[in-house]
Amino acid sequence: MRNAILGAASAALALSLSSSALFAQDAAAPTVDFCDELVRFIEAHGDAEPVLPLAVEDARDFQTANDVTACRDGFVRIRDAGITVPAAVVTQIEVPAEGQAAAAGEADGANIVVQQPAPAVTVEQAAPQVTVQQPQPQVTVNQPQPEIIVNQPAP
Repeated sequence: MRNAILGAASAALALSLSSSALFAQDAAAPTVDFCDELVRFIEAHGDAEPVLPLAVEDARDFQTANDVTACRDGFVRIRDAGITVPAAVVTQIEVPAEGQAAAAGEADGANIVVQQPAPAVTVEQAAPQVTVQQPQPQVTVNQPQPEIIVNQPAP
């Protein structure tokens, strides 16, 4: 009975989302292995700035425990820290709420939310040009009157 309900809910979800190739997938089975992706992402990021809010050891612990929710939440924390995550992960971390609602039999008004990371904006300013203007200086030379002495022999 449960499989029939899940199958019907999955079919309803696929039907309601058929116009969008991004989301035409089975809600019960995510297409991204969050734990493997999380470990790969953190290892690839290395010690680069900005520092990730999650250590690779934590991600491996989630992976070992097969804790998909913790891995998904790890990507959400990374995205919320302003770090760009892979596009396939972005679409998957936004879809589960809708997929779970459809699986529970509430597919009567599926809301699809796609949230993109904020774009990086770089502003480059040219070096400022500084111009100094001042009035012509007034030059005054003070010197005493010259003394003129003419020596002439007497006639």
